[in-house]
Amino acid sequence: MGREVLINFIQREKSFRIIPSSDIDSLLASAILLKNLSQHGYDVKVSFDLKRIIDEPGEPALLLNLKPVKPSSQVVLEPARDSGLTGTVVSVLDEYFGVDKWDKILAVTAGVYKGLDTGGEGFKGVEKNILNSLLEGGEISSELSFRLWGHRRVGLSKAFTRTLNPFIPGYTGVRDRVEELLKNISRGRPVEKLQAADFFTDSGKPMLTDLVRTLQNTVKAPPDYVKNSILKLIGFEYSTSIDTRRIELLELAGALMVYASLKAENPARILGVTLPSVATQILAVYEEVIDELAAVLASSITGYLFEGRPVDVEDFLERADIVADVAGWYLPQVKTPASIIRGDHVYTVARELLRVGWDPRKVYESCDDKQLCVIQGGGV
Repeated sequence: MGREVLINFIQREKSFRIIPSSDIDSLLASAILLKNLSQHGYDVKVSFDLKRIIDEPGEPALLLNLKPVKPSSQVVLEPARDSGLTGTVVSVLDEYFGVDKWDKILAVTAGVYKGLDTGGEGFKGVEKNILNSLLEGGEISSELSFRLWGHRRVGLSKAFTRTLNPFIPGYTGVRDRVEELLKNISRGRPVEKLQAADFFTDSGKPMLTDLVRTLQNTVKAPPDYVKNSILKLIGFEYSTSIDTRRIELLELAGALMVYASLKAENPARILGVTLPSVATQILAVYEEVIDELAAVLASSITGYLFEGRPVDVEDFLERADIVADVAGWYLPQVKTPASIIRGDHVYTVARELLRVGWDPRKVYESCDDKQLCVIQGGGV
């Protein structure tokens, strides 16, 4: 569905505005559309101001993961069941104009962000073909491993502690408990020398079994949350290189999540990530903050996941997008919008109000030009 929508729109319109939601998939799709269409003579602009959807209903607009108020001129691009927006965009543009390898890598990164590669089959949608072309060209490598952010670079203990998706209550953000866990299952091996590969050999399988069993018995969360979170700890790991630096796409997806919520204006800055150098800058910012952020979220995010309460971020974040991203697959079970406490106010983001069923016009009127929304007494 999304593929045909995009093809018809870019065939009809040569000058239009892209208005994306603030999730990473929509942002990467917008960045790739902006770069490639501009290079081929289109007059394209990107705006985050949702009031334009109401105030300029006749302006040709491509809405990414948002709701229209005038469907005749406002076209909506939504992810398919098995494909993300970025994957769809890259697939279409590659057929029309050809896209560079970095755009394809970003499509795989967006798919990883959405968890489309989890499960025994891996990717099922357009990302599968994109990934296969990159693997065949030697642009990406793939290996079964732990899905822990940067574990090859920083070690298992630190990676387990800082990985926000899946979020493991009682372990994410709590370094002492992670080290105790690894010590108890390591069968005498030094924790600091443990590597993911050790768990995926015949001799290491008992450690993997012990890890799963210990998490099942100690994580305090609903059974379906525990089961799915453990499953999501294991899967394929994709990596590439920028210059001579090895980049794990799972960690890049995590870095984008973190960066997008640090400052109100950061979603707009992610539009520059079609340059690999910008991705390395975002990874550097992420590296500076991730450990402290994991500790901050560990203290209060379970209150949102299992009780729907706002997350106290201690002025560490300016956006609530990461709360929704950390919830991930579990988010549909939470009936209140992801929100954060900053000072005397509770903030959410437009995408979350739309998710829980708020009227789009009310959302667009109430949220600011960065899609931030203040919750007041159950309203905005």
